Amino acid sequence: MEEQKTKEWKLLLGSSVDRDKRRSLRSIRKLAESGIPEKIRPEVYGWLLEPERRLGNYAKLASTKIDSEEITYTISADAVRALPENAHSGLQSSDTLKRILTAYANHCPECGYTQGMSNLASRILKYSLSEEIAYERFSEFMKIFNFAEVFRPGFPLLFRWIRMFEELVASRLPVVHRKLIHHGVTSAMYVDKWFLTGMTYNFSEPACERIWDIMLVDGNEKVGFFFII
Repeated sequence: MEEQKTKEWKLLLGSSVDRDKRRSLRSIRKLAESGIPEKIRPEVYGWLLEPERRLGNYAKLASTKIDSEEITYTISADAVRALPENAHSGLQSSDTLKRILTAYANHCPECGYTQGMSNLASRILKYSLSEEIAYERFSEFMKIFNFAEVFRPGFPLLFRWIRMFEELVASRLPVVHRKLIHHGVTSAMYVDKWFLTGMTYNFSEPACERIWDIMLVDGNEKVGFFFII
């Protein structure tokens, strides 16, 4: 089964489909629903998060000191926490993740760094073949899936997502919603960490893989809403 899925993915990866039309293919959506084989996931993620153009300024951004000592300290601490216990050497190390987050904070000073970004970047780093590629894919992910807007001062998009999720629970699970409201529990009390970390907080590794496979293929960050429901 896995071998057959790998062959089908290989055929898609070898096709000359325009970058912006890849997610509209019915075949890719159908394949994603059954999960992307582990050994080919780095190639598929790269195919889906391929930047329009190579940025080429990673080394400078990663080595430039951030003005805020608080952000520098937070990045250092979170880079250790965001990685699995067995992933603190080689490419998937806290030092690598720290440089990627530093580069992005310099690239997007309005976003800077906020807790949650490390979880997103570490997930992409896991399936990247080099540090610079991981950074470029992370930057592309932040743009495609609107996470740059989520992390802007005041978290405007985050609060919009929370309101949308509250409405979704009310319409899909009205009994549950009424009981939660009766006990004073609102969506804002529990979904913010899920949204800020791209559904990696308190989810098992197999669940994270499945969510990200479908989210990246679908091109819609709101896929996570339905996984929660």
